[in-house]
Amino acid sequence: MRVLLPYFLSIFLVYQVLIGNAGSKWLHSELNEIRQAAEQGDAYAQAYLSLCYIHGEKGLDISFLEARYHAENSTKQFHWLGHFALGYLARFPPLGPDLAKVRSHYLKVFRDPDGRVIKQAALGDPVAAFVLAEILSSEQVKSHLESDLQMASSYYELASTSGYAPASVQYALVLLYNVVAQDDVELNLSKGIKLLQEAVNEKLPMAHHFLGRCYLEGNGVEVDKSMAFIHFQAAANRGYGPSQLLVANFYAQGVLASPDLDEAYRYAQLASDQKIKGADELIQQLDESMNNSIADINEQLNESVTTDQDPIPTQVDLPSPPDSFDFKAS
Repeated sequence: MRVLLPYFLSIFLVYQVLIGNAGSKWLHSELNEIRQAAEQGDAYAQAYLSLCYIHGEKGLDISFLEARYHAENSTKQFHWLGHFALGYLARFPPLGPDLAKVRSHYLKVFRDPDGRVIKQAALGDPVAAFVLAEILSSEQVKSHLESDLQMASSYYELASTSGYAPASVQYALVLLYNVVAQDDVELNLSKGIKLLQEAVNEKLPMAHHFLGRCYLEGNGVEVDKSMAFIHFQAAANRGYGPSQLLVANFYAQGVLASPDLDEAYRYAQLASDQKIKGADELIQQLDESMNNSIADINEQLNESVTTDQDPIPTQVDLPSPPDSFDFKAS
């Protein structure tokens, strides 16, 4: 029996590591495998599928409603990742912000008596590390839990190094916006841009969004509005609300070409459907501008009967794009 004890201990340890690395397993799995496991009742797979819909992983378009469905299935089995997903969904439109729900779900994860998320992060689970980083840096639980941005940054880095693209985006933002004091700012700007580009290669919508912001602001790269628009549109077409509003503003103002009010309206409506702040105001301004344009054109057409002049197209003067968004995974 004593001879066999080390063997059984090694098997147990390997089993624990496999459990702890469930995040790595699903991270490297095909979407159909995740779906199949979720349908068969695997609580981790259900929650991971929810995160895929939240972040637009595995080629999925962002859908908070689909994400909520799978997260709720996971929480029926009291899984910590399901609770995290519901808390995350409650932070942002269209299902949030709902501070009470964010606190409730995040604290259930962090204060789990068995400490499952902490144990799994310690065993190298990149998704667990990402979850801890999100909770430790969350403004919504500050009054109940002391935030630790330095530790959060370390967990983001750990998850990013393991290949989890949403963590790479967050760690890039830590570097690009000097969230935690850094020694070599220029080096970190370069690293942040590289991380965003790698996440873009994974076709992550929010990576496109924040790389677009970098091109718009000249943060780590030269200002290039054309490149900014390319990335914003890539994110917008995959369901990323803040990018949809920015694309609407690009079209409305004619930032790169003549104003296109039809496209501006289309993207503004998409952002409005997701309850993005500022979208309804832009739609109202577009409605007024379109009505004014029609009135002006009709007046010019009437004048052309007597003056024989071609109508002169009107210019649209709309507010600039919003100059700030939540640089934490909004």
